[in-house]
Amino acid sequence: MRQETGGYAYYRLPGSRSFRTIISEKIKTFGSIDEVKGEKGFLTVPFRNSDKYPIILIPASEVHTDTVPEEHSSFIPVDFHKADSPDEAYRSTFDRFHDNVSNGFFTKLVLSRTRKIDLTAGDNEKEIFFSLCRRYPQMMVILFHTHQTGTWIAATPELLFERKGELGHTMALAGTMTGKIRDNQWNGKCRREQQLVEEYITGALESLNLEIVRKDGPVTSCAGHLSHLKTDIWFHSPENLTASILSSLHPTPAVCGIPSSEAAEFIADTEKHDREYFSGFAGPLRDGNETQLYVLLRCARISDDHKSATLFAGGGILPQSDCLSEFLETEHKMETIASCLQSPSISSSVSEKTLHFKKPARTSRGEYTEHKMLIVTLSDGTRTGIGECAPLPDLSCDRDAYHDTGRVLELTNEITRGCCSFKSLQVKIAAKLKKYPALRFALESAAMELFRPQEIYGTAFAGGKEGIPINGLVWMSDFNTMAAQAEEKICQGFTTIKLKIGAIGWDREMELIRKIRSRFTEKELILRVDANGAFSPAEAPRKLEELSHWGIHSIEQPIRQGQWTEMAELCSSTPVPIALDEELIGVNDLAAKKALLEAIRPQFIVVKPTLHGGLSGAREWIDMASKMGIGSWITSALESNIGLKSISLLTASIYGSGDSVPAQGLGTGQLFTDNIDNGIEINNGYLTLSGRMEYYRDCSDCSHQREYRDPQANPGGKITDVVFSQGHLRLFGTPSRGHRTALYAS
Repeated sequence: MRQETGGYAYYRLPGSRSFRTIISEKIKTFGSIDEVKGEKGFLTVPFRNSDKYPIILIPASEVHTDTVPEEHSSFIPVDFHKADSPDEAYRSTFDRFHDNVSNGFFTKLVLSRTRKIDLTAGDNEKEIFFSLCRRYPQMMVILFHTHQTGTWIAATPELLFERKGELGHTMALAGTMTGKIRDNQWNGKCRREQQLVEEYITGALESLNLEIVRKDGPVTSCAGHLSHLKTDIWFHSPENLTASILSSLHPTPAVCGIPSSEAAEFIADTEKHDREYFSGFAGPLRDGNETQLYVLLRCARISDDHKSATLFAGGGILPQSDCLSEFLETEHKMETIASCLQSPSISSSVSEKTLHFKKPARTSRGEYTEHKMLIVTLSDGTRTGIGECAPLPDLSCDRDAYHDTGRVLELTNEITRGCCSFKSLQVKIAAKLKKYPALRFALESAAMELFRPQEIYGTAFAGGKEGIPINGLVWMSDFNTMAAQAEEKICQGFTTIKLKIGAIGWDREMELIRKIRSRFTEKELILRVDANGAFSPAEAPRKLEELSHWGIHSIEQPIRQGQWTEMAELCSSTPVPIALDEELIGVNDLAAKKALLEAIRPQFIVVKPTLHGGLSGAREWIDMASKMGIGSWITSALESNIGLKSISLLTASIYGSGDSVPAQGLGTGQLFTDNIDNGIEINNGYLTLSGRMEYYRDCSDCSHQREYRDPQANPGGKITDVVFSQGHLRLFGTPSRGHRTALYAS
């Protein structure tokens, strides 16, 4: 036994949600299994022990137990490009194996092969480990690293040996067919192969005078997209015989051949590669007084530079075997792990588009006649997602950042490279685009549509079952036109009206409000106003007092942004609830967001993803405000229907949909003469989708499917609304059918 430099291992037992980490600054190497007696830690045994590939033990110096993190979004399985036929080298080796079996020199042989692939799933090996854990919940998932072995990762279905108390457990697992196979569908070759393994294991145990307690099988056992025949074997297993049991079982005919020692020699002389640790075994040895050792199948060795991986797979050769079938079997076995080592290739494109307003859209800062945007498209070759990047010229903090579309495309390609899940892409977008909310919104929207996570696309709104109540927007104009707009919105079924003020004179605006209130009470119609910073700090208190007599729900940004002290004074004494809007622009860090809200303490915030940090940045604002008792709603920022759909999907995932949800500001899609038709509609004051949208869900059997589920009511979900009325602060808890699942990863 020698001590070498350190190593670490992660492992997740089949059916468990937890994984264990074992770390040691020194590892031990052994010349034989017998030398491992009395040791504790993570054991790794090669196919054939040698100076180059020794038996490795990572002592249990530091041990941690953690839960495998959930992936709150779909994972796109990579299309592993399986070869259609073997090359000449494999055919030649197969012929030698097959001849020796057919001539009776061996009852069975196992022929293995390797394949080198590019590692494109990123350089975070722990995330690859987690991907395998989530993808194969009923397999043993292992990752280990030492200086001697390098880094190996495996998702294996085959138990070699485990002990619980005085009882030992092993299995005879052999025979492979693609898909889910019924017990009566197995061919003769697979049944014979499994029988040989079972007989060998039984004989090995009996040679040690171990009593076999029971056998269960053979039955079909699914391992990802493959099926095997399995017999579980239970036997009495004294602790002092562990080394003898392992020596007798390894290597089993499932990975080597019959007779065992002669087959191992033949394999070493004939295969074109060294198996290294493939078809050896690994797992915890006496970790928590339990031993669980699994055969290293469905495994890969990751290169030191994390740019490539070598896949290993094998298949049993009997007289009835044929070369093509055996080769294709190894391709299917390699796919098990390759799907988590390679990410789908996500391509990007960026195009320019200009929409035109039906009428000039006026605010206190000026008016808009056209809407210029970049359309960002992401595709994995099968699915596509689009997003809208459209900063407002006189308002967005990143308004001058996107003139060079070529640079925008380079940046999107840089961000999407190596990402294979919604979560991983979100993390990169948030890290790279914190100061560029418009592009962040576009990329997050495109990624959301590409991956279609359940928490976004599994709502009643996305399913076309419920609408989101929205406010009717009355744009600045002359008095008669604004009055006509308000009348039109009310006739269309809107129960919340938002007035843009600050352009026609205060007296005329108050006259318009009085006119509306003379016909509709607070219970019949909610009135919001948006000043866009039009008031001065000196005149704001008087105007807020005048507004308070007319049952105004809230006022957005009464004074211009950047005046924290003055805004805080207003919010502390206002008779009309104040909602921050422009104040949030350019505030991108969590600490800065918290500082702003704590300093000003508004009653509401109005969140616009294009201006306020994209989808994830918007969610950060809403979560933080909620913790401080500050209400919120979401508003579009003159987006086309592309951006509007993304914002509405986010809105439904946070607040829900239906009658109980406060009105959101999502009515801008009707402003353009040449908008994009994508199913967004407004009916009776509700934003709706004309058709059902599906979310994508991964299945544990690795076959990627699309599935739609009717959303379930969430009785515990609540929205806190903060409303001033007659000088008093009132809190309202409103039931919601939406999910409060966090959208961002930070």
